[in-house]
Amino acid sequence: MKEEKKRFFCISKAKEEKHILIQIFGIKLKLRIKHNIKLYREKLKAIENELKNKKDKINITFMVSVVSMFPARAFLDYLLKNQREIEKIYNIKILIIPDFRFGIEEAKKLYSDCYKELSEVYGNELIIKSPLENDNINIKEFTDILFCSLPYDISHPKYNISNIIDAGILPVHINYAYTLTKYERKIFKSELYSLFWRIFAENKYTQKEILKYSKLDEISVPVVGYGKMDTYQSAQNKKVRKTIIISPHHSIKGGSNDVLQLSNFLKYSDFFLELPDLYPNIDFIFRPHPALFITLKQNKFWGQEKTENYIKILKGKKNIIYSTEGNYLDTFAISDGMINDCCSFLAEYFYTGKPQCYMLKNPKIITDKFIESGIACLNNCYKAFNKTQIIDFIENVIINNNDYMKEERIKFAQEKIMINYPNTSEEIYKNLEYVFNKKGK
Repeated sequence: MKEEKKRFFCISKAKEEKHILIQIFGIKLKLRIKHNIKLYREKLKAIENELKNKKDKINITFMVSVVSMFPARAFLDYLLKNQREIEKIYNIKILIIPDFRFGIEEAKKLYSDCYKELSEVYGNELIIKSPLENDNINIKEFTDILFCSLPYDISHPKYNISNIIDAGILPVHINYAYTLTKYERKIFKSELYSLFWRIFAENKYTQKEILKYSKLDEISVPVVGYGKMDTYQSAQNKKVRKTIIISPHHSIKGGSNDVLQLSNFLKYSDFFLELPDLYPNIDFIFRPHPALFITLKQNKFWGQEKTENYIKILKGKKNIIYSTEGNYLDTFAISDGMINDCCSFLAEYFYTGKPQCYMLKNPKIITDKFIESGIACLNNCYKAFNKTQIIDFIENVIINNNDYMKEERIKFAQEKIMINYPNTSEEIYKNLEYVFNKKGK
């Protein structure tokens, strides 16, 4: 009996301490946000004075570490396309930073790939490279507004949102993936997320989620649309062969995202290798999440040798294209359908009007993992809980063109997903103009 009382006392004390910590965290966050608003107003006033006196331009920097996670790229392209009209007030730079989440060797590879792809498109003049080590860059010298690709710390401490704000810079975020799962709520609740000056939401669903779980207000989270897809265009060329994208997610059990656990790759890895042989008249594009094979190379999963051997077998198939390039919209354009379990692709593929088959472990996952917008997307997809249903999708929907969900899917996409498409970048620009004209905060 004494032990029970002691245990009860310990549990009660732990709960009380946790409650106190939450209260302290809430007070600290409120004070930090109040401090940020003061800094934001000072920065906007300084920008206004500089423009009024024609002393300087507004410096916009796009911070990126992985090209496929560069959601502000369409807005960058919009600014460059309209450069003649806006060059009087904007200086544009791309800052490439290392991503240390998967260790130094992977950081070097991601860094190199990112620089190679972006420099080929934009040249070297726009690009500033943050060194992997001993970063002595003073971002304040060339940045007033910073578009941050990822809402969490992945690089040098100086690129932490709070440090960026203290440097007198306005941090902006465009979601790199559509908000569809309950996992995003964990991000929205984080202290860093509530520190952004602007977060451009893709639709009302996302705005509602951010406002509910963060400390931000409606002015800070305007609904503009999903900027990442502005540059998507359907392929004009006529193809003889059917093409299917296979895109497995990285969130395997025990991996870097053990909370989400949407990935079915370990269940279907052998099956994916069989599909090209089962359907020799179909071209398959294997497009894994960038973190999938990085995760599998760990010794607690497949290890280096088995993972590299799997990739080698994939590449050896005549009717498989192994896709890892940063800009995957061309892949979307030439495809006829997709089999996937990725979060961002689930919503993004609706822009194509084409069918997709979403892999799920069981029906319970839908309500356990997804929020209202994610469930709505899944209701307009073909779903697969086993190999038989994947094969049914390939044979009936893709090969025999029996796409009975097409009409409702396109209607859903136009009404709920493709907000302001393809003019989201213009909406972002209008929002920034609105602020600089002192009509916003």
